[in-house]
Amino acid sequence: MNSAQVENFNSREVLEQKIKDKKIKLWWVILILPLRFALAFAAQGLTSLIFLALENPTPWQAAGEWWIVYGTVIDLGCLLAVYLATRKEGIRLWDLLSFDKSKLKKDLLLSLLFYAIVVAVSFGSIVAMGFIVYGVFPAPTSITKLPLGGLIYSLSIFPIFWAIAEQITYNGYLFPRLEAFTKSTWKAYLIVVPFFMIQHIALPLALQIEPLIYGAFWTLPLVMVIVFLYTRTRRLLPFIIMHFILEVFSIVSAIWFVPPV
Repeated sequence: MNSAQVENFNSREVLEQKIKDKKIKLWWVILILPLRFALAFAAQGLTSLIFLALENPTPWQAAGEWWIVYGTVIDLGCLLAVYLATRKEGIRLWDLLSFDKSKLKKDLLLSLLFYAIVVAVSFGSIVAMGFIVYGVFPAPTSITKLPLGGLIYSLSIFPIFWAIAEQITYNGYLFPRLEAFTKSTWKAYLIVVPFFMIQHIALPLALQIEPLIYGAFWTLPLVMVIVFLYTRTRRLLPFIIMHFILEVFSIVSAIWFVPPV
C-alpha cells in the first residue's frame, strides 16, 4: 500500500463519501467526544473503591493521586472505541496515523518545532492561570510523588499510551470526521477544542472549585494551538512524538516541584 492511499483514508473527501455511504455514524462520533472525560471519572471512581476498602479517610483524593497510572485504562478504552469505529469504516486504527516512512525525518523535525511552540504556550498559560486562580506560581500540581513502581510506570508506559490515545482520539479521529459532517474546518475546531480541554478537569477530578477552573483553563490555549497546528499539517505522528516528550518532561517537572511528604 503506498503512502498516498494511506493519507487518503482520513481525507475530507473520503470521509464525506463514507458518510454518504453510511459507513460513518454521527452518533458514534458524538459518543467518543466526551469519552475520555467519562472514562477518567469512572477510573478514578473505581480506584477510590480500592482506597475505601483500605479504609483511607479520603479515598477519592487518594485515588486521584494515581491518575498517571490508571490513566492507561482511559487510553485503552478510547483506543478500543476508535478501533471499533474505524473498523466499521473499513480501515485500521493504524491508518489514522497516515504513516509515511519517506516523511519520517520531516515528522521528527515537526515534532521538535511543535514541542517548542507548545512549551512556550503552556508555560505562559500555567503562569497566568496560576496567578489568576491561586495567586502563586507554580500552582499546586495534580501530579504527586508515587512509590517507585508507580514513578517508573508514569515515566515509561503512561506517556506512550497517553500521547498515542489522546492525539488519535481528538486529532486523528474526531476532528476529521466532524469536519466532514459539518463541512467546515472551523466548526469542527470549535467542537473538538472544548472537549479536548474539559477532559483535563478530570485528571484527576477534584472536589474543589479552584482545581476545576485551573485544570480546564490552563489547558485551553494549549489545545487550541495543538488542534490549530493539526489543521495546517494533517500529520498525526509529529503530534504523538511531541506529546510523548511533553508528558515526560511535565511529569518530571511536576514531581520536582512537589514538596516532600
